[in-house]
Amino acid sequence: MKTRQFMVSGVCFCGALYGQMLEMPVPIVAGHPFSADEVTPRQLSSNLNSAVPETSRVYRDSAGRIRIDTPTPSKPGAVSTPRVFITDTVAGFKYVLNPDTKTARRSSTTALAPPNTDDPWKVERWGFSVPGVVETSPSLEPLATQLIGRLTVEGRRITNNIPKTEHSEAQDDVNEVWYSPELQMMVLRQVHHTNLGESTTRLENIDRSEPAPLLFQVPPEYTIEDWPPKRN
Repeated sequence: MKTRQFMVSGVCFCGALYGQMLEMPVPIVAGHPFSADEVTPRQLSSNLNSAVPETSRVYRDSAGRIRIDTPTPSKPGAVSTPRVFITDTVAGFKYVLNPDTKTARRSSTTALAPPNTDDPWKVERWGFSVPGVVETSPSLEPLATQLIGRLTVEGRRITNNIPKTEHSEAQDDVNEVWYSPELQMMVLRQVHHTNLGESTTRLENIDRSEPAPLLFQVPPEYTIEDWPPKRN
């Protein structure tokens, strides 16, 4: 019984945490360049109220290429070296740059379709189920438009009420997400979860100008390593 309770609570915890810590993915969309700071809570314990803000720098150019500079975990007091992720849909490659080793891991990619702008509020479902957990359908509630970083954004409140079962208590998962048609992505996400508390992920310092082309290229001093490795 204890094992099953742990599995159920663990899945609920990981599911909610995964949804919160995915931040706000940057869609591959041409013609909507920008750069911004994405601030999100980094988990320190089982309660999001004890999380600390973590800032990543995100870029997208007019061709739809994406760069994300994100901090890597480090020991307390140590300087965190950022990892760099580049998705070059023009050349057809993804790169993970390691500034410490001056290496770039390269893998093939294909240009992804732009997001479904007719339904930006589509709620993705998990690809698994847990015995004893009732699957529910989230409800969507429109919110008034507002300005965020000089962008007019549309809001929705997504509520998922998880009923009590023999293995877990009732839980409420409420997401307020704000979508920018100009950027074609979410720019603010506020989450309340019965067990995990409150968290907010947001874009700050939004700049609509074209990022420098060099940001989406591997520096010449880096060694490129194909992944998976090529066989001789």
